[in-house]
Amino acid sequence: MNSIVIYKSKTGFAKKYAKWISDALSCDMISLEDLNKNNIKNYDMIIYGSGIMAGQLYQLDKVSKMIDSKQRLYVYACGAIDKDAKDIISKIKDNCILKLGRDVPFYYFQAGVNYESMGFIYKQMLKAMYKSLLKKEEKTSEEEEMMKALKESHDASKQTDIDEFITNIKQGLN
Repeated sequence: MNSIVIYKSKTGFAKKYAKWISDALSCDMISLEDLNKNNIKNYDMIIYGSGIMAGQLYQLDKVSKMIDSKQRLYVYACGAIDKDAKDIISKIKDNCILKLGRDVPFYYFQAGVNYESMGFIYKQMLKAMYKSLLKKEEKTSEEEEMMKALKESHDASKQTDIDEFITNIKQGLN
């Protein structure tokens, strides 16, 4: 199967996972910025990954418009929240995948926060979110998790996190 990993990475985590996936599957890899409809049409399987902002994957809609229904699509998201925060991850999946109008396997990989590589506006938004949560007297478990994830730069990415993803792709599973 002719496959490609496409990624959109603002802080380097989605690119890191794209490289690990591309190496594991011995397939092509390209950043979303370098992608166009002509260089995607010859692939049977598309893997798209990006970071998350406001519960959405960066530009997933752009990728979905470039591919046709015969091309198999897998999606991964990477973010700062713990991979065991199942409720939050389920919401992210629902926010992103339901809009595609087709059944798409979705995976979440814990990555981290890299404030040093963020642009000013994005960094300020996350810091403001953290401060807002910090001031809140009664926090939900989701808010506690978000505070923990946004407190400071950290890297929780692990290459072994892609093992199930790679196995499922090789076996043709969702």
